Amino acid sequence: MFRGSDGKWVYAHRMKNNNVNREAYMRSSNLPVRYSIDNDSPVTFLTSAIDSSTTTIAVDNVQEFSDTGTLMIDNEIITYTGRSTTDGAGNFTGATRAATLSQYLQGTTSSLSAGSATTHTSGTGIIEISNTCSPTLSHWGSSLIMDGGFEKDRGYLFTYPETNVDITTTPQTAFVVRLAPSVSNSSTGRLGAKDLLNRSQMLLEEIAVSVGRSGGFFSSVGEIVVQGIINPRNFVTANWKGLTGVDEGGQPSFAQVAGRNDITWDGSDTYALPGEQIFAFTASSSNSGSTVTSSDLTKLKEMSGAPLGGDFQYPDGPDVLAINVFMVFGSTKATVILKWIEAQA
Repeated sequence: MFRGSDGKWVYAHRMKNNNVNREAYMRSSNLPVRYSIDNDSPVTFLTSAIDSSTTTIAVDNVQEFSDTGTLMIDNEIITYTGRSTTDGAGNFTGATRAATLSQYLQGTTSSLSAGSATTHTSGTGIIEISNTCSPTLSHWGSSLIMDGGFEKDRGYLFTYPETNVDITTTPQTAFVVRLAPSVSNSSTGRLGAKDLLNRSQMLLEEIAVSVGRSGGFFSSVGEIVVQGIINPRNFVTANWKGLTGVDEGGQPSFAQVAGRNDITWDGSDTYALPGEQIFAFTASSSNSGSTVTSSDLTKLKEMSGAPLGGDFQYPDGPDVLAINVFMVFGSTKATVILKWIEAQA
């Protein structure tokens, strides 16, 4: 549907389903909306065969290509320094065979290579490759809300544990978590590193502190205070990592996390300063055995990204949640686990 001139919704397409029973006959009352954007680079083809040492490449059409650039022919990357055209057809000149493509991505310049210089037959297709065009972007995950009585949905429960945390009377940040600024399918990145701005929402579910029986000097009986600080005022940056890797459990999450040793605070600060504290609770520690204390976070509002995107923190980036821990007295070791769900869109 779309809004008409009077501001009211005008239906372009409506699908009626029987979805008013206590049990839905479909998995969700939301219908997925799938879409794609094609942003292809110029293409042409060889009008004459070339061997591994050819430096002038005859092609069908060079009009849409850059004056200098990089080509992909079969599995070979070739750079060129000029082009000439006659009635559309022409040549790429000054070709360097089996070349490399430099690409800057997320703070690192990578040198990309492909196959070795070889023979290519007449009629072989050619595509221009560069850092300014993206071949065939695709995405899924949006949804169209349907009428009906079925209001519950099922998804994934994401978790992140920070283990072996030394907890003392000095507050420290166990980890920070945020929605990634940009995404491409299940891959996350900084702003501009992936295809789309991340419009997901993070719904916090539960946080737990597990204190093992470390005994003796390493553990004291007493309360552990756990705080959730959103958008701490002294946060500078972090070495963010995704959760899709094997070590992180292969979770298809659009969030990023940074452990306590991967966070940079302002000046001499060593932990998150409010900001805004959105929850706090106490957990107990014991010399006699293991204890697990959890707190329900489902009453909290969602965490989200910035309307215009960004790499810092809201409003110049997504919400950043820092988990602080400290003891009233004594010291111990613990694992802090955060659980959440994501409304991916």
